[in-house]
Amino acid sequence: LASIPLERKTLVSLGITDKDKLLLRLISRAIHNHEISVETEAPIIVVETEALFVKDSESAIDNKKENKVRLAYIGPMAGMKNTWLLNHETFNGLKSSTLSATLPTYRKEAGAVAAVQIKEKHNIATELFWRSEGGQQYREYINASYVERDIKLSYLKAQTYYMLSNKFFPGELLAGGYIAYLNDGEEHLHMTVRDISADYTAFDYGLLTGYQANVRLLGKLHLLPSVRLNYNLNNIFSGNDELPASFKRTRNASISLNIGLVYRY
Repeated sequence: LASIPLERKTLVSLGITDKDKLLLRLISRAIHNHEISVETEAPIIVVETEALFVKDSESAIDNKKENKVRLAYIGPMAGMKNTWLLNHETFNGLKSSTLSATLPTYRKEAGAVAAVQIKEKHNIATELFWRSEGGQQYREYINASYVERDIKLSYLKAQTYYMLSNKFFPGELLAGGYIAYLNDGEEHLHMTVRDISADYTAFDYGLLTGYQANVRLLGKLHLLPSVRLNYNLNNIFSGNDELPASFKRTRNASISLNIGLVYRY
């Protein structure tokens, strides 16, 4: 401002009135005499303020992403299980000294799975099996002949588990729990079928652990093969007219091979 001549023509062209001319001359004289200091670092301060504002905005966006819960994948799930009714009858059938024998028992299950991801690093999956079978097969010596007896239990089962990734091998470790509702129970003995739903509790609940791999098929379609171990925590035998519940405490356990076909988001 000190170097700009304050001519009337210039001031008029700038739209400055005579009343403002005196104020401009005073400002020019003060700057020329170093009475007013011009802070050249002010623009830098503004830039730094804007930079901090941008940085804070980016941090807020990152925090929003970290707090986000999103659907990771969804699809059908099926499995084949080696099931066990753990009680004294099953354990006695494993002894060679008894006439009865406990047989390997295989059952199936079918349902669907969905998983969510929390904060871009925590993965939790929930499965719903509208038919999850359990039970045990025996070979018993009855009326001077060996016959097979098959206990079949059918459940509606829901289970939730946390998926833990590791650095040593691909895939995820599973840890969680399940709860199941008994739909029906049958005992098949030789050529007869008997309803035994009343002999077992309505609910079965327990723990779940296992290992799951991820195999990419095409695009966002993936196969999820897994091995699971289920072990229940309550006595599922409720008793009958012949045996009270405490005389035949029974645990439900299974080792299963499951496979899911999912769409990853």
